[in-house]
Amino acid sequence: MIWEQGLKDYKKMSNKLAIVLVFSFMNFSNSFSMTNVIQHNYSYNNFSHIMICLSIFVTLLMSMVSSQTAEKNAKQSSLFKSSVMMLLMVMLFFFSTKNMILFYVTFELSLLPTMMLILKWGSQPERLQATMYFMLYTMCASLPLMYMLFQLYLNNMSFTMNPNYPMNSMTQMNYLMCMCMVTAFLVKLPMWGVHLWLPKAHVEAPLSGSMILAGILLKLGGYGLLKFTELMYKTQSPSFNLIFAINLWGAMLMGFVCMSSMDMKVLIAYSSVIHMNLPVLGVISQSIIGMMGAMLMMISHGIGSPGMFTMANSNYEKTKSRNILLNKSMSITQPNMMMMWFLLISANMAAPPSLNLASEILISMSVLKISFIFAIPLSLITMLGGVYNLYIYSAQLGNNSNKIMPFTADSSMNYIIYISQAFMCYFVILLINNCVC
Repeated sequence: MIWEQGLKDYKKMSNKLAIVLVFSFMNFSNSFSMTNVIQHNYSYNNFSHIMICLSIFVTLLMSMVSSQTAEKNAKQSSLFKSSVMMLLMVMLFFFSTKNMILFYVTFELSLLPTMMLILKWGSQPERLQATMYFMLYTMCASLPLMYMLFQLYLNNMSFTMNPNYPMNSMTQMNYLMCMCMVTAFLVKLPMWGVHLWLPKAHVEAPLSGSMILAGILLKLGGYGLLKFTELMYKTQSPSFNLIFAINLWGAMLMGFVCMSSMDMKVLIAYSSVIHMNLPVLGVISQSIIGMMGAMLMMISHGIGSPGMFTMANSNYEKTKSRNILLNKSMSITQPNMMMMWFLLISANMAAPPSLNLASEILISMSVLKISFIFAIPLSLITMLGGVYNLYIYSAQLGNNSNKIMPFTADSSMNYIIYISQAFMCYFVILLINNCVC
């Protein structure tokens, strides 16, 4: 009876989004091939389809997991569904447009429904501060991008993203103009140094907000970098060497921060900073395998990170605490949950045969192609990734904690969500099996 009710709720929540997902997969019926993705260093048609499917998948899971919270009354349910559908439509336009103005507008418009989720369904008063950080960081960083888009229009008399632009006049861009071009995307990723908004937003956001942030919004920055890779190749600005060094150094520092964190949600948020700094290395390396690794890393993180937040929220609902030390004994009281934790953490630390492993190998190859001395920081990042992921898992083992935990087992709906995310972390690579051939 429980599973029947869960399946009934699943069909109720997913019928509309499933239709869109089916049509997206119909358009993406052919296998993922890098010859179709990178044509003349600037064609992302199939990758756009993948990001659209990822947006629908994350939105579907987010709607399912938040159905009980949002549907306390008809007014809240209507507002929640409107925010979710608005965000999904914005993402569909963003990943499919070739117009630079629409690209910028949808890039900024994604803030509104996300801010609504944080302000309306966030539980702490600090959600106002988190929303202010989120808005100021992203909007202030995007103003230089708007200026550069109009500069592109003045040089080319078109707002269409065309790989055959006559970029001769743009090859003389100075270093400051190059930084203006990519700052908005680096903040949205976020790059180390401009990442302070992300932990605050994750901590104060409800589960739906965290899933959207980790699964979709962070990918806007990486997608934007890939869109403007043509300009990055032609300018050859030393500014990108500085960005490369900051991302490599920041990924190492964030590994140590994760190891010292006691808040499970903050730890997962900082691990997202590490994972989203690595695609920047792949893009700036200016190699095909680096871009392949960046794409695969964004896909794997977009699936695995929302799953980690879902599991952390499940623990919080049982113990009423995000403190890792107060979440012990899960292996005794919830062995099924620990199995889901193990699968997601293994994928997050790039254990085979996860997609994360393939992406890290490709990015490492592109970075080592520049200089073999980068093997030292890359090895340290990989080692720290294994340490803090195992730290999350092992901290939930052992004897009962001192905190009383009168909780019941998860619903069948939650187990459907857990299994779906764990399954996709490992088997999504079968859908894009030609990307490394």
